[in-house]
Amino acid sequence: MQGALPGETQAYDTMPAMKKIHVVFHDGGGGHRNAAVALQTIVAQQQRPWQVELIQFQELTDQLDVLRKLTGIRIQEQYNVLLQNGWTLGSVYLLRLLQATIRAFHRPLVRLLREFLA
Repeated sequence: MQGALPGETQAYDTMPAMKKIHVVFHDGGGGHRNAAVALQTIVAQQQRPWQVELIQFQELTDQLDVLRKLTGIRIQEQYNVLLQNGWTLGSVYLLRLLQATIRAFHRPLVRLLREFLA
């Protein structure tokens, strides 16, 4: 329909365009994936006009994983091994090291996300 105002639908339109929502999660610890899947499930059950895409952060950023480059094991896998074995003594220091690594790789991480979402 020519001259339609923004938000107006034409008579032959059946549904508005689906909005895409990216949910970025990490498998470190396990609960993040469950929360992301639960969110995606609820959106589908409620028939919201959203397309929810789950993005596993580690897969997206594998090329920047320094620990993987050195040992061949993803950082999230190493973290999960520590948790599964109850090796949490000193985890505060490990967390600080991980946070420092994230800060050091902030720009490359942002670049990867921009490229992925473009």
